[in-house]
Amino acid sequence: MIHDLNVKYGHTIVVIEHTLEAALPYANRLVLIDHGHILSDADVETTLRYMYDHNIYTSAIPKIFACQMDLEKAGCHFDAPWLSTDAAVSAVQKAV
Repeated sequence: MIHDLNVKYGHTIVVIEHTLEAALPYANRLVLIDHGHILSDADVETTLRYMYDHNIYTSAIPKIFACQMDLEKAGCHFDAPWLSTDAAVSAVQKAV
């Protein structure tokens, strides 16, 4: 229902959620706030990369996305962010 409000009517929906896996399927932007300070306000991939690169709230980063970051450190690069298992499978299939 909330997703429909955004897609069909263009309403901005603000959700405060600490479990990223619950919100990511619907998010097009992710704001990282630490002790009242905005550290990143960007698209989902950019904010997750910021969290990974700065070692901030790493336990909240989806494991599939962290796996992509680890592979990129090792020299493997993919066309799209791994925000879900399906996205990861698709990206790996394209890379092979």
